[in-house]
Amino acid sequence: MLRYLTNLNLASTQVTDRHFLQMMQSSTTLEVLDISYCTGISQVTIFQARDNLDYVQHIDISGNTQLTILAVACLCSRPNIATIQAHALELSPEVLLFLIKTFEFVARGDGELETDDSYNPLPIIDTFYGELFND
Repeated sequence: MLRYLTNLNLASTQVTDRHFLQMMQSSTTLEVLDISYCTGISQVTIFQARDNLDYVQHIDISGNTQLTILAVACLCSRPNIATIQAHALELSPEVLLFLIKTFEFVARGDGELETDDSYNPLPIIDTFYGELFND
């Protein structure tokens, strides 16, 4: 059904876990996915869908306050991810540092995480860490 779809915008819809998983199973070539403000999608569902997100380069999970660093880390583990928009998610400096130290593409600066301030805080956290600990 959605096999050759490369861009899917589900923002602010009432999509459920079950329907989201069905869509992800049939859309294996997605490059851009917007699930911002889709509060019906749980963190567990993000993990269940991860194998179908291998081609995703950009994902917007803004406004999904039910998601935590675990979902962000799951998305960071996808091989082609370049940008994650995560407005309205609570991501502390410690969490951001975890992403930098855990995912090589983030540490290299290849990954971008956009938060409420509309900028990528990862290089700032990395620089701050380096200055504090001479890393």
